[in-house]
Amino acid sequence: ESMARTPLLWGGFASRVDVVTDNGAQPLDWDAVQAAAEAQSWSALPGGQAGWGFVKLAFERPDQAMSGLAVLMSGAAAFADTPTVVPDITNGSEFRDWFEPVAGSVANFTTLGGDPAAAMASRGASVAEIGLLPESRWLLNLEGLTRQESVKFGYPEYPLVFDFPLAWWEDNTTTVEEQQATDVLRNWLRSDAQQAATVRFGLRPASGVVTEGAALFEAAVPYGVQLAPEFAEPVVGLSRTEAQRLLQWFNSLR
Repeated sequence: ESMARTPLLWGGFASRVDVVTDNGAQPLDWDAVQAAAEAQSWSALPGGQAGWGFVKLAFERPDQAMSGLAVLMSGAAAFADTPTVVPDITNGSEFRDWFEPVAGSVANFTTLGGDPAAAMASRGASVAEIGLLPESRWLLNLEGLTRQESVKFGYPEYPLVFDFPLAWWEDNTTTVEEQQATDVLRNWLRSDAQQAATVRFGLRPASGVVTEGAALFEAAVPYGVQLAPEFAEPVVGLSRTEAQRLLQWFNSLR
């Protein structure tokens, strides 16, 4: 069972988001961001400023973080216009050619570190301008981000939602006491009080719906975060073998 949830969420500094979305004429999603990455320079985009330099995107390195691998699968779903990501998509040269500018737009994974939203919050647009990260990361860093500049968020058309299942090892040596202890922990995590507490960490309860009064979420609503977004067609990912093949390709680029 899921203990909590958080979806992938596009986010970026408002000045850059306005350029890639034509001031909101199109959604902040893959088509807009990929086109900006393909242009490479902000000066090549209508409304972009030469002083901004190259388009700089942010996501976690796919071979080191699940959210980074999720970005690859999210991109594949958007490219093929389907929530079901299959090897025919990710192994195809069309998708790989389409995604390559996105991969190249991440200036430095080391500089972004384990929390690209925190890097953007502390260093501003010099490190990255637009990113695709777990919603919880954006929420926990919202105050620092908005000190740099106003931000805007957008949910991908095909959502990819991380859940947090409780897993335990059980075999013929497992004792009754250990089973009971696991049940106690599970029931505690699924209790109303602990489910309500998830929002303090930028996470959603297992239901995915945030009720009014969640401070981190309500502070982000003016920037595009939704208390109850639609997760109707979540991305269905690859097998382990195919995911590893996709990572090998990405690593050949970076």
